[in-house]
Formats: sequence, structure tokens, C-alpha cells
Amino acid sequence: MLGGPTISLDAFESMLGKVDLTDESHHVIILNSFLNAQCNPVRAWELDELVFVEYLDALARIALEVVDSNEFKPEQRIRLVFATISDYQHHTHHK
Repeated sequence: MLGGPTISLDAFESMLGKVDLTDESHHVIILNSFLNAQCNPVRAWELDELVFVEYLDALARIALEVVDSNEFKPEQRIRLVFATISDYQHHTHHK
């Protein structure tokens, strides 16, 4: 960790699973969200971790892919995922 908080693909995928947003069938969606947040780098430029703003971008992409689009508008899906992750992080760090 050089300049601040980061998250690896494995930790990102694990966190999403722990809050029941995704399961193993969503691996490709998670990987694509992770790489899209880094602007789809060529293999040699891929980074092992996302910085905070990339993390938020990847979460928004996950929200738009996995939350039911028939029930929620795009902005509602993003807020729902951000609230779910925020609640999870709060309870994880305040035990």
C-alpha cells in the first residue's frame, strides 16, 4: 500500500460475497468491473489493487450489473450497493 487505502480483486470479490451482492457466478462481472475501473489497461499495466475512487467506480458498475433493473432505477441501484457496503464496513470495523 503506497499512497492510501487499496483493495485487491480477491478482497473485493470476497466482500461482495459476504454482503450477498454476488456469488461465484458473478466472477466475470466482478473482474470486468475491477478492470473497467482501471480504464481497461493492457495486461502489462493491470494493477493488483484499486485505489479508493476506482473502488467506488467498480462498486457502481457492480450495482448496475447485479441489482434488479426492473425494480430499481440506476441511481437507486448504486445507492443501494453503496449503503450495503457502508453498513458492512461500519459493522466490520466497530465490533
